[in-house]
Amino acid sequence: MYEHAQPDLRAFHRESIAYALHTWRAAEETLGHPFLGADRPAYERAVATLLAELRRFGSVPELIGYYTAGRLALRSAVAAACAEPDGDPGLLEAVVEGAAFWRRLRELVAAAVT
Repeated sequence: MYEHAQPDLRAFHRESIAYALHTWRAAEETLGHPFLGADRPAYERAVATLLAELRRFGSVPELIGYYTAGRLALRSAVAAACAEPDGDPGLLEAVVEGAAFWRRLRELVAAAVT
């Protein structure tokens, strides 16, 4: 009975990772959209802040693990990166989060292939 469940769990895991990667890439693309043009410097600062924190992860599995298992800490880090000086959130957190993860993923992949 359990032999039949195992492949389904692996497929779900692959699909979850694929969905995360798609989400991250879409966030990076959204960041480049003209409707965010006026706020782009603020977005870039927030992404850079979160990216600096993500650099503590030295592998793709660690990065994905944090994204999936470290949600509470991640939410706090994203909210802090997106908050305006007066403490009010002013940026789309999903865009900041996804773009930072996408950029860290690209750094890790570039380091692995050089």
